[in-house]
Amino acid sequence: MPCDKVLLISIDNLRYDCIGAGNKVNTPVINEISEKAAVFKNCFSTNTYTTSAHASMFTGLLPQHHGVRPYYYKKLSDKSVTLAEIFKKSGYKTVFSTDIPELFEPLGLARGFDYKITRNDAQLFELLDGMKNEKVFLFIHFFDVHEPYLFSECPPDNNYNGDYFKFIEKADKDYDLNLKEKEPHKIWREFAGKIKSDVKILFEPYIEGVNKFDGGRFKTTAGFLKKYSFFDDDNVYAITSDHGEGRVSIDDPDYFSHAGELYDEVTHVPLIFHGPNMKAGSRKDMVSITDIFPSVLSQAGINPSFVCGDIDGLYFHDRDYVYSEVWKQNNYLGGEGALSGEDGRPVIAKRDSSDEYFLFQRCLRFKDKKIVFSGNYIENGGSYESFDARTQGFKNSDADYVKSLYRNILLRFEDKEGLSAKLNMLGSQKYSRKDIFDEFWGSMEKAGLKIPDYVYKYDLINDPLENTPLDVSEQERTDYVKTLDKLEKDCAESENVFQDDESGFGDGYDIPSGIINTAAAAEKEAAAKEENAGGGNASGLSRKIDSALETIKEARRRFGEDIGVGFTGGKDSTVLLYLIKKAFNGIIPFKVINIDTGLEFKEIYAFIGRIKNEWALDLRVFSEKDSLMNIKADLSKEECCLKFKTVPLKKAVTDLKLKALMTGVRRDEHPARSDETFFSERDNPTHTRVHPILQFTEKDIWNFIRAEGIPYCGLYDEGYRSLDCEPCTGKSDMNGPERSGRSSEKDSIMDKLRSFGYF
Repeated sequence: MPCDKVLLISIDNLRYDCIGAGNKVNTPVINEISEKAAVFKNCFSTNTYTTSAHASMFTGLLPQHHGVRPYYYKKLSDKSVTLAEIFKKSGYKTVFSTDIPELFEPLGLARGFDYKITRNDAQLFELLDGMKNEKVFLFIHFFDVHEPYLFSECPPDNNYNGDYFKFIEKADKDYDLNLKEKEPHKIWREFAGKIKSDVKILFEPYIEGVNKFDGGRFKTTAGFLKKYSFFDDDNVYAITSDHGEGRVSIDDPDYFSHAGELYDEVTHVPLIFHGPNMKAGSRKDMVSITDIFPSVLSQAGINPSFVCGDIDGLYFHDRDYVYSEVWKQNNYLGGEGALSGEDGRPVIAKRDSSDEYFLFQRCLRFKDKKIVFSGNYIENGGSYESFDARTQGFKNSDADYVKSLYRNILLRFEDKEGLSAKLNMLGSQKYSRKDIFDEFWGSMEKAGLKIPDYVYKYDLINDPLENTPLDVSEQERTDYVKTLDKLEKDCAESENVFQDDESGFGDGYDIPSGIINTAAAAEKEAAAKEENAGGGNASGLSRKIDSALETIKEARRRFGEDIGVGFTGGKDSTVLLYLIKKAFNGIIPFKVINIDTGLEFKEIYAFIGRIKNEWALDLRVFSEKDSLMNIKADLSKEECCLKFKTVPLKKAVTDLKLKALMTGVRRDEHPARSDETFFSERDNPTHTRVHPILQFTEKDIWNFIRAEGIPYCGLYDEGYRSLDCEPCTGKSDMNGPERSGRSSEKDSIMDKLRSFGYF
């Protein structure tokens, strides 16, 4: 018979040695729960960061099979089946409670839950009180042990976080830090940065935070869960963590954190597991967090036929080895606890590019040793042929090829200057890709880095703290690479988090307030679809078009006709005008603004004139005429754009008394625009920027143009992909970024230009 209550608790950032440890660690509440459960002393995570580890916990799959491999960017594969989905099909109410929904919702990790609660224990207890006689699967994610140590996202009382601020105040004085920040998360980041996350300073407050959590918030929660029968002998409950806190760098052994290299201090996690048919007591079996999935189902009496396909998790028993991995991520705000906005909670820099991350490290953790692979392992002494076979370099653009050299040989992201220099070498036709490869590999040999440094091992019997990496034999490398290749088989296809932005996350993730009943929302959505029968399932592009039309209509509701529309003659602003026509029965009710720099292509001027006549535009042209008469050859890109674009644009807003300016900005077109929102308040002068096609990609634009027969400037048929003033625009690399033909000097200062008022 299936049990009535199933509980999975994840205490984010909790080290494996904080359970039943004694000495400085004092966790009597957790210890008491563990007395009736199996306590696994050798459980290991698949990652050193939150997102991917929880995906493995929820699906029983390794990262390469569930798709959430980098810390962010990738959603859970549609082919993965989650615990919540299985329990829901089995008649359970599924409840999800977390302190940080930003790390779950956008990645699809909350899939299958009927109810979602954010940072509100009182609401959770109220909900559970009404489910006393129901079958319930409950997942609770606590962030209290995570940095900032001693701080709770959901304090039980108003004074609960007082000791955190006292600690910071004392540290400020003791270490003469002169901290400037006030917001608790930002204070911590500033503090940790100034002390370089030194373990000698941070370990004690970390342990104090663990003790505080056990005797405070967790004690209260455990009391309610006991009241609601979750810890009854007939039910299933588990307490674990996604990762620990400890050493993360081979170069800096004192750096205390997580989300870095694959040291046991971080990948080794606690696991307390109770099932009605499982013997209590300490267990030394080596297990993976993927094993939680089948073991929970088995102990709950759930039919495994609900699981589609094979999984990597095994019902708890001693494994030969455990696999873990970690990816490096670019354009990410400084580590897993990245800060953003007023509340400082984790938010990711918004990007939509597959080259923002790379595989940094993988390991096979055996009982007596650990084999570590750095990067995408290069065989045969670092040969060009071996590298090409691994990375398929011949099939990539020059830019992608050089990036892969940085990431697979140097194990770091490329710098702008180095990348540009190598591309110029290739572009000169004097150097081949093999020449560039030999230069990279030669620099490593000069630095003393040999092939064994990319694959090394630790003797865990004689070196349990992993202080001394050892070489591995040629035969060992061959054998272990075969194991890795086998694990990489059937890798999951997974969408980018920011690909469609249909949930609105790219527009700023909204923290749910109250209890979100997703089951009721799903029913409402299904009813709406039935009501609009015949509409079918809209494609991703169709949804973006509908969203753009609604944004345009909403702008008119807010601002009337005091709206200007920026029109450059480029493909994006032309599509925007077409959508406005579509929204208002063939009419464009707003003033159309063109900024004439005097430096445009003749084809652009001709195209603008054509559209003005064919679409009956109320076109208003603004320019900085005095400057146009005195163009200096040595004018910088910043000065040029400021004088000829930003100044007349602001004049247009002022002179026309516009309340809003609508533009064809797209998030994916340039990183500086990736954090834009559909409605964005601006000052100097005061107005609102409206971005209806923000979600469109370059591919979407062209698909829409072709589907609707929208006219466009003929330059796009001649090898241009993105148009600017003629002196700053060249033909584009068709396999590279969209703006590859644009001035690199101007693109590098785009953030600054936008701060002045540029599009």
